[in-house]
Amino acid sequence: MASSNPLPSVWKKRETDSICCGDMEEERDRWYKMSMSDSPVLLFLQSLVVLAIVILLFRAAAVFIFLAFLLVLCSDVVYVVSDLLLRGSPSPFSEGLRIPRLGWHPHGGNKYGAGPFLGFPCFPRHHACHPLPSLPVRLEVLSPPRRLRILHQFRPHRPLTMASAASDSSQPSPSTKTVRVTIKGRVQGVFYRDWTVENASKLGLNGWVRNRRGGSVEALFSGKPDLVDDMVQRCRLGPPQAIVTALQVSPCNDDPGSGFLRKLTA
Repeated sequence: MASSNPLPSVWKKRETDSICCGDMEEERDRWYKMSMSDSPVLLFLQSLVVLAIVILLFRAAAVFIFLAFLLVLCSDVVYVVSDLLLRGSPSPFSEGLRIPRLGWHPHGGNKYGAGPFLGFPCFPRHHACHPLPSLPVRLEVLSPPRRLRILHQFRPHRPLTMASAASDSSQPSPSTKTVRVTIKGRVQGVFYRDWTVENASKLGLNGWVRNRRGGSVEALFSGKPDLVDDMVQRCRLGPPQAIVTALQVSPCNDDPGSGFLRKLTA
């Protein structure tokens, strides 16, 4: 019976072989996984891959930041160049204080405080049809520096009593000296006559002062010689706003009158 029916034994053998093969494959897979997970070479390779990824990310971030900075710098340069080329019209960032004689107008209505950006003055443009105005040339013969005029203004003048004492102790001289003085230059419209009346009155001189139609000032001084000479020297300087270019002094025998007066224009 057993020899006549061999199929069950064959099936059992195949089943046993399949079970053995399955166990061997599972064992091999388990051993391979354990060996790969514990391998130092694999761990080193994984670390290298992670490090390479981190380096690439950092380099990409650095390139992005550099490009952004370069873009901002280029935009600022373009604004500056355009503002320099188009000086007739203010740029969006050229707001600030108005500079006289340079034509720098504020942008955005801020005319009292400087803006947050750097501004460049807009110089007026001149074309061929509008040449630059020529500067007036003025020849000054007796024009002392302005600083000397200011120092002379604050210089303490000699009191009348001291001048009288000095004249009494000096050599004998004529008691009265009368001169006519003509002052030329920028001497009208600068309070030159008022200044002359004030100084001559302080020195105790007699005479008068008036404007001439030619633009000069004429004065008559009469008094002690040293006081008259002092007044003539003061007339060479004049008030701070005046510019004396010429001064003529000539002796005169006219009656100066009493006191020092301001006459009408002759």
